[in-house]
Amino acid sequence: MKTTTRLVMFGAIAALSSLSGCFVGTHDDGYHYYNGYRYENGDRVDRDGHRDVHWCDGHHDDEHCR
Repeated sequence: MKTTTRLVMFGAIAALSSLSGCFVGTHDDGYHYYNGYRYENGDRVDRDGHRDVHWCDGHHDDEHCR
């Protein structure tokens, strides 16, 4: 393989692998979900409606609890 082709392939692989660390926020029923959860009034709620009451009280460093 030519050096240019190898550099292009390496760049494409590096770009694609860097996307894997992103979180995905989606709309579902009018709510924003981040990594499968929405956050409301200090509670964490999953897509099935299971609520972790006062979840943010123990997770002050979470960006959704600030």
